[in-house]
Amino acid sequence: MHGQKRDEYKARLKDDVIAKKLAHKAQQWHTLSQTILLPRQQQQQQQLQDLEARSQLTEKLLCVNPDPLYLWNHRREQLILMTKTTTNPSEFDFSLFWEKEQNLTQTALSRNPKAYGAWFHRKWALRYYLTMMMMGDPQKIVVFEQDGKKSVALEILQMELHLCGEFLLLDERNFHCWNYRRYIVGLMMDNIAHGYNDDGDDDDDDHKEEDAVYSSFIMDGSWSVMDNGFTLQHENLPRMGAQMAIEEKEEEEISTKRGSSEKRQIYVPKNHKMANKIQQSLIAEWNFTTEKIEQNFSNGSAFHYRSKLLPLLIALEKDKLGNGEDEEGNDGEKDGCPSFVKIQVFQKELEIIRNAIFTEPDDQTSWWYFRFILSWANPVHDETNDGISMEEFQTILYNEWNAIEELVQDEDWKCKWGLLGLHMIASEFCHLSEKGLSVLLLLQEQDWKELEKTYLMRLMELDPDRRCRYQSMFK
Repeated sequence: MHGQKRDEYKARLKDDVIAKKLAHKAQQWHTLSQTILLPRQQQQQQQLQDLEARSQLTEKLLCVNPDPLYLWNHRREQLILMTKTTTNPSEFDFSLFWEKEQNLTQTALSRNPKAYGAWFHRKWALRYYLTMMMMGDPQKIVVFEQDGKKSVALEILQMELHLCGEFLLLDERNFHCWNYRRYIVGLMMDNIAHGYNDDGDDDDDDHKEEDAVYSSFIMDGSWSVMDNGFTLQHENLPRMGAQMAIEEKEEEEISTKRGSSEKRQIYVPKNHKMANKIQQSLIAEWNFTTEKIEQNFSNGSAFHYRSKLLPLLIALEKDKLGNGEDEEGNDGEKDGCPSFVKIQVFQKELEIIRNAIFTEPDDQTSWWYFRFILSWANPVHDETNDGISMEEFQTILYNEWNAIEELVQDEDWKCKWGLLGLHMIASEFCHLSEKGLSVLLLLQEQDWKELEKTYLMRLMELDPDRRCRYQSMFK
């Protein structure tokens, strides 16, 4: 168990009173499990009344122990059968359905905040509810405000985002909750696209048909509405993959409409209102990760989410500039340089990292993000050559080397992650020099090859358990 020593936890089981209580609890669990599973194993005909009774038993079991995945599967099977066996399916109260599953998963997660089955069931229940709503009244599912009124779906998804925020106050590094949050944002973006295709605006008629294909309701959590053709040139842009399986015929139908065998592409709609709304959602998520990182520099989940958001926001901004827009309403490029956004963000991210590593030099989280951010900003990896210039990149990298070396010296050369960071920068300068891309005179003042060896020798002394790894890095 988290926060408990193994010996202390096991010592409880040696107490006769506790052992008897646990044995009695286990027997009750076994009896209830058999009550639920036996009819299914015997493949008996299930009547609605029987389903409701067994559904209550399943709920009772999951509230006690939310970990068994087979119980969640069994409950989903029961719920689907209940909707199909209702005399008049159109009269089934899906609002009550969502409320019950919401309360059940909330109770389950209060017992175990990292129960895989409970988190997945909440995703499934939400998707099932929204799907049924869409079949009954498509207008209810549109996720944007009309005449100052919010749709039902918008209220639900915003409430789920709020609950994620509350949950992450209790445990800001719960990756299950971060994953669920990405799922909710994926649903919001998918539905925003649908909403703006139905808003009656004629400004973007030329692109409505194309955008409508991409805004089909998949609701599997994938971020399928992102980059405007930029992705075709940049295959390294992150794909937010699906979190739920959907029926193959549904996937094939969408693929056929797109005229491509590619079932998942990141795509920024050409409807500018839609693109701006999606960009606002992403910026809100970006600000949320900033808040969580400032609260705890060791929040790896927030840094990971940030690494996925960053290229998408840059791509959206480029699309915005390409259409002659910017935040100040100026036409074309700002200061004659289309890459100013990337440079600005790069420097701000390094500032966050610097605050983190100087606060806790031995925390690996910020160092891993440091490795990502340098790779992302490296002009060598930018195939379009419209990002940060080589001179700008090398100047910033050299300044980072100076700052980290100062930190490592202050730590008496006993900061493992700092030495790894210095080695990474020295290796990068060596590679640039070998390719004839070294453009700064400052770089010629250092023997980067020799510094590489020096850092590895110090790492072998400081971290002998990984000596063989460091020896392999000499090659």
